[in-house]
Amino acid sequence: MEHVARGLVESWREITAVRPDARCMTSDTGEFWHAADDGVRAHADRINHRRFLMHELVAGRVGPEHPLLGWLREIGMSDGSRRWFREHATPLDVIGLDHYPHSEHRLRSREDGGLIDETMPIELQHGPGELARQYFERLGRPMIFAETGAPGDDQVK
Repeated sequence: MEHVARGLVESWREITAVRPDARCMTSDTGEFWHAADDGVRAHADRINHRRFLMHELVAGRVGPEHPLLGWLREIGMSDGSRRWFREHATPLDVIGLDHYPHSEHRLRSREDGGLIDETMPIELQHGPGELARQYFERLGRPMIFAETGAPGDDQVK
């Protein structure tokens, strides 16, 4: 994740050096994880925060109050790396969200303590409008739907 985010920042710097009028859009999977029970709640909360992390790194928005700071330290991201992103902040112009019927997950605990990750039934999902609102609220960037699909098949009847 760190290397991909750094590559995006550095490549975007090179592009705008040649084309200052260029605009950047990156896509995100636009997912959400619903916790079905208390045994998975902390995990669902962490991955719901993590869905914004790439954009927040690129934009230089991972500071001392970030909800994933402890996790980033646990997985080995140094304070120097986080500082580099803050010093080279590159807010993206547009965020493209991908949304499909399987974009929302339901996490639940197995009897043996394991984790079950399944597609949330579509009638219980937040839906694409709510997910776009969450992304906008967190990232504050213009949004478009970059990819989407609907349940069913393509057969003509």
